[in-house]
Amino acid sequence: MVNGRRVRSRRRYQMIDNIKICGSYERTERKAENRKECRMEKKISLTRLKTAPNSVTPEAKGKHLREVLRKQSLQSWCQLPHKGKGVCTYEECPKANCWISSKKYLSSSEYINAIKMSCNVTAVRSVSGRTFSTTRCRHPGCSETETLGHLLGFCKTGELLRNNRHHRARTAIANLLRNRGWEVHEEIHCVSEDDSHRRVDIIVINRITQKAMVLDPTICFERDTNQALQINDDKRGKYVPCLPYLSEKYGISLFNWDVTGLLFGARGCLPKFTCNILKSFQILFYEVQKIVMEILKASVQILHYHLYVNT
Repeated sequence: MVNGRRVRSRRRYQMIDNIKICGSYERTERKAENRKECRMEKKISLTRLKTAPNSVTPEAKGKHLREVLRKQSLQSWCQLPHKGKGVCTYEECPKANCWISSKKYLSSSEYINAIKMSCNVTAVRSVSGRTFSTTRCRHPGCSETETLGHLLGFCKTGELLRNNRHHRARTAIANLLRNRGWEVHEEIHCVSEDDSHRRVDIIVINRITQKAMVLDPTICFERDTNQALQINDDKRGKYVPCLPYLSEKYGISLFNWDVTGLLFGARGCLPKFTCNILKSFQILFYEVQKIVMEILKASVQILHYHLYVNT
């Protein structure tokens, strides 16, 4: 898998080169029967690649053909009931998947487990063939089905590790904002309009423009492309009632406040919504990539602890 797609065997690339050669022969001044043979061979190659001939024009270059094959492979992967869960999110920001080809920031064991997590084939009990007795969580006191999403986001066994993963991501974002000259506050207590007590992850204030924003980073198991917007709506519903209290506390007009939820994928996916929000704060992509990799490494640690340490 590279940049959100599965890599086929070398035979696929041989077929692509064959199609390119046949296409160049078709455009030369050769005999009609030779051009006909080239067209037939090109059609056969497209059939072997399971690509409809109408989807590729005769003048199409190898780059366009590879793009068509990538999209088809991703669509077929997303349709898998178990191994395709959340795979569509890899397409939102392909640059965030560069660790698959470069192996940067990861050890060999971390890389192997990260690949298994991205394909949802880790050694959890819900995977077919991993157990013959039960699919329930292996830890006492937990009766939920043991899926990868369960242990990365809900199981009480790894709660402290999940909290640590979240706090490290929050601190990294806050430090980047401080380096850009923003006034940043972390873990701020606040009171909503119904007198319930809540805690805000990050508050960002610009005293020059007298504007402020509540940022709440959240790490979840990837589900679909609408998940980032749903998380943002949930965070707004949670913290908008707290804005009158924060407005009075920091001396910023209530109309100059905003609330944004930032979703990060537990398996290293970066939603386009989150990327655009951080980009608006002039945070460079390689800095965001480091945060994504820290989250991925922390998820690998949670997986290892759940499967092998506390059993």
